[in-house]
Amino acid sequence: MSGPTLSNVYKFVKVEEYFKDIKSWQTLKKVSSYQYIDTEQTLVLEFQNSHGNTCAMLLQFVQNDTFRIRFNPKKTREDYSDQNTRAVVQNTFAQLKDAAQQGDEKFYIVYEDKSGHGCILTTKKQQNDEAVMQVILTTDPFKIEVINCEPDGSNFKVWETSLPGILYTPNGNDDYAIIQGVKKPAPAKYIGFGEQGGKSLCRNSGQLNYFNFDNMRYRQVYNYGPLDGREPLYHSEPFFIEFNGVPEKDCVTGIYVDNRGQVLMDIG
Repeated sequence: MSGPTLSNVYKFVKVEEYFKDIKSWQTLKKVSSYQYIDTEQTLVLEFQNSHGNTCAMLLQFVQNDTFRIRFNPKKTREDYSDQNTRAVVQNTFAQLKDAAQQGDEKFYIVYEDKSGHGCILTTKKQQNDEAVMQVILTTDPFKIEVINCEPDGSNFKVWETSLPGILYTPNGNDDYAIIQGVKKPAPAKYIGFGEQGGKSLCRNSGQLNYFNFDNMRYRQVYNYGPLDGREPLYHSEPFFIEFNGVPEKDCVTGIYVDNRGQVLMDIG
């Protein structure tokens, strides 16, 4: 008597394979509707996915200078859980906000609609009404821009999605592979990325694999050892910072990819 046929629980994908066919992936071209929920400090964006169904993206504010983006082509707003992944200290997003917004960190958001073509959300400190950050949504084509607000009014852009900003393709029967595209300022430098191989502290080019396994001698994938930046090491910390993106300003931007699955990056 033969046993059941088992499929691979998890398939490792090389980073160059992941990005190879992205020109054939689906994209988010325009926002079909959007709604700001002030009590949750959350902007809900709705799109039509490749199957003609409505899907949602959440843009949620954690602090006056910090927000997170959540997207899955098969999820509506109601499908997103308040539970955080185990990579985040607090169990729920509501608890995380409460812990992060104490004392001087308390803020409110001013919402301004752009006549149906998008909106501007400005975070302001409760203690003195000082503007800290603006998040600008453009609906067609879909784009998100982030502006750092200075006390003297000399605001400047620190982050912007590329066109297209989101690409996705089916990954098995009930999941999707997703890419978030971000513009890369020419003078910017990138450091961090956790425990990764390679030859340089700054990573302004190249590709990275994040996949936790006991990679003996760091040769199990590409067989070049730890000096190959693509070789996944023992554990994953997909956090990095961009500095010198605006050379004339004292500005550093941090990005954390909170994904429990395999994470792959193409830095350009």
